[in-house]
Amino acid sequence: MNDFINAKALGPALRLTLMICGCFSVIVVLVYVLARGWNDATAWAAFGDYLSGLLNPIFAFANVIVLVIISYQLAVIENSRAEKGVATQREIALYSIQHGSFEKINLLLDRVHAAVIEDPKTASSKLRLIKIDLSTFLHANLYLFPVLGTFDIVGLNDVITRLENSAEPFAKSDQERASKSAAERKQIWTELIESSTEFATQRGALSRLLADYLIEHHHRE
Repeated sequence: MNDFINAKALGPALRLTLMICGCFSVIVVLVYVLARGWNDATAWAAFGDYLSGLLNPIFAFANVIVLVIISYQLAVIENSRAEKGVATQREIALYSIQHGSFEKINLLLDRVHAAVIEDPKTASSKLRLIKIDLSTFLHANLYLFPVLGTFDIVGLNDVITRLENSAEPFAKSDQERASKSAAERKQIWTELIESSTEFATQRGALSRLLADYLIEHHHRE
């Protein structure tokens, strides 16, 4: 509707109105000339009054039509601007919410690494809680990030679970750890490093997926 009726229609509409009024005036004058001739001044004076009384209402009506068209066009333009403004505000609000959720997800992912690096002895219990928070938050944000439907959230939970299990031996007492052989202690560290590396891969894939979605989605908008 807005594409069909726009400000460009004012010119043709106004010209058409003036052409109709002008043609009507010329036709009336020609009819009078053919009927009365050119030499009767008194008749021409009377005809001038008659023509003025006839055309004034017509031109007044034409002015009303033009004013109505102009008013309608202004209303259309204002409504279009208002709709664009609302859409822009909605897009800005959506981006703000998505960006906040993106930062929250990255914060939770950072906490997984931090739990292992800061103190392996308490990492297992911390990772258990972080895993629940991360899984819950990812599922809750599927409506904000539909692309999460293509990511293996269950697989990410499994990786964190393996990292949690590999950190459990560090929660034991120093005596218990010292009682193990060098090969066993090496195996414990190897499993922890491998689980951390596997998580880092999953974390990078998830962060890139969400970042690419934000860039592509809002650039397209």
